[in-house]
Amino acid sequence: MDVTGRKRVEEAVRTVKARFEGILKIAQDAIISVDSNQRIMLFNQGAEKVFGYTQAEVVGGPLDLLLPQRLEDAHRKHIEGFGRSPDVAAVERTGVSFLPRLPFPSLTLAASSCSQSSCATSPIASGPSRG
Repeated sequence: MDVTGRKRVEEAVRTVKARFEGILKIAQDAIISVDSNQRIMLFNQGAEKVFGYTQAEVVGGPLDLLLPQRLEDAHRKHIEGFGRSPDVAAVERTGVSFLPRLPFPSLTLAASSCSQSSCATSPIASGPSRG
């Protein structure tokens, strides 16, 4: 690839990255991404509102922080099947459990893999659905 082509690709990558970061900032939905070790790599403002934690408090921490304690072991043992379960639950900072309202009923919640340069993300909740 010539220098001009490389510069076009780099500019396109910057544009896509800026657009993605803008979406993360304005999204009302909680958007969380975890690495293969179930460490939180991305936690947007929507997630801050839903869970009551700041990004600084959770990024790099375990996903278990956002799960009711009674589900932590099951989550570790059944990570792949957990996301497809209709009984997905979460817990606010205050300790109150709630069932997240999934914005996309067919969305599969599974661990995404992240590298230092990128993460795949999926919206997992758009707000508490207490019932």
